Amino acid sequence: MEGACVDVRIFSSKELSPETAGITPVIGVAGEKGQRLGREETITEWNDCNDQEKAKADVFLHKRIDEMLQFEYSNFEDPYVLWEDLKSRFNNLREVLLPTARDEWNNLRFQDFKKVNEYTAALFRICSTLRFCGQTVMEEDMLEKTFSTFHASNINLQQQYRLQKFQRYSDLNSFLLVAEKTMSY
Repeated sequence: MEGACVDVRIFSSKELSPETAGITPVIGVAGEKGQRLGREETITEWNDCNDQEKAKADVFLHKRIDEMLQFEYSNFEDPYVLWEDLKSRFNNLREVLLPTARDEWNNLRFQDFKKVNEYTAALFRICSTLRFCGQTVMEEDMLEKTFSTFHASNINLQQQYRLQKFQRYSDLNSFLLVAEKTMSY
C-alpha cells in the first residue's frame, strides 16, 4: 500500500451513504478564503488522482491532526498512507477502552453517589463507552444496575421502585430526582 495514489472524489451528500462502496473516511474541505465547499471529499486507494487533488487532501489532513502528531507525521506526503497509518495507530481505541468500561460498570453503585444526577451522569458515561466498544446495554440493564446497588438500608425503597415496573431508565431517574428533592426538604 505504500505510495498508493489517493483519489479525492467529490460526492454530493445524497451520494454518500453506507452503501457507497470504498468510502470510509469522509472529510469536509474548506474552499478558497475559508469558505466551505458544501461537498465532502474522501480518501481512497484509487490510482486515477492528480497531483493537485493529492496535495489538497495532504494539506487538509496535516492541518487537522493533533499538534503533537504533526511533527511525527510531517514526512508523510501521501495522504492515503498517512490516513492508513493513523487508522492503524488509533483504530484500537475500542479494545483499549473496553476493559476499563467493564470494570467501571462492575464497580458502579448507586449508593456511592450523593446526588442522583451524579450517578446518572456516571451511568450514561459508562454506557456510552460500552456502546462505543460494541457492547449492548439495554434499558433493563441500567434499571437493574440501579436497583441492585441501592444501599442496604434502602431495601424497602428498592422494592417499591421495582413494583413501579419502570420500562425506561429516564422514568426511574425522574422518580429518583423527585424523591431526592422531597427528602432534602
